[in-house]
Amino acid sequence: MFFYPDFLNNKERCAAIADSGDRLTYGDLADFSGNMGVAIRKRQLLFVLCENTIGSLAGIVAFLNNRIVPLLLDAGLDRKLLGRLLDTYPPAFIYIPSRLRHEFPGFDLCLEAYDYVLLSTGYGEQTPLHDDLALLLTTSGSTGSPKLVRLSYGNLKANGESIGGYLSLGPDERPITTLPMHYSYGFSIINSHLMTGATVLLTTKTLVEKGFWAFFRVLGLDRACLRPPESVTIMSLLRVCPGGQNHALQIRKRR
Repeated sequence: MFFYPDFLNNKERCAAIADSGDRLTYGDLADFSGNMGVAIRKRQLLFVLCENTIGSLAGIVAFLNNRIVPLLLDAGLDRKLLGRLLDTYPPAFIYIPSRLRHEFPGFDLCLEAYDYVLLSTGYGEQTPLHDDLALLLTTSGSTGSPKLVRLSYGNLKANGESIGGYLSLGPDERPITTLPMHYSYGFSIINSHLMTGATVLLTTKTLVEKGFWAFFRVLGLDRACLRPPESVTIMSLLRVCPGGQNHALQIRKRR
């Protein structure tokens, strides 16, 4: 069963629009999830080099829908740190922007769509995963040490429902992303709005760029998601939600 089961009931509804003009319906996301399930046939760890684009969003949704565990990373992450993470938590696959494929010549192409590629790393030793583990994020201290925040499927569901209830979200919402989706709050906004059938507006531009505000005006935005209500952020939820970060979610470093 999909993590986002309502996608199948809202196939024609627009799920995301990017500042590039690209669009995805909920049906497109469901279909891509099916394709990803064929490419990756069992539950494994993978790395996602994230950008606020259609390809990045489609991949993350597909991984959650197939119970594949993604570690969300900045596509511009320092490559030395990325190398340490690859060595510490060897993933079976990486999912990256197509333009970065040349940086990983030893990895095999498995799937290409929406300007992203799925590459098989060929690593023989795989990182063990707890059944409840859904998603991994880096901590603010990860620039010096590869420490991860672990989120369960229950965390993500409760977080989405909490934000949806707090903001009274519905399918007519059109939020614009102002933080990267590999940030806890950036992902919270995407997760909560997809759970309510809204249309997420994706931009790689910053608040100080004219292009951001042009995108904002042209599409008639409801809100720019600038600051989370403290009571419903993923990080605060981890402290209070049963099955949270400290509830037997196991991921061990490679020795």
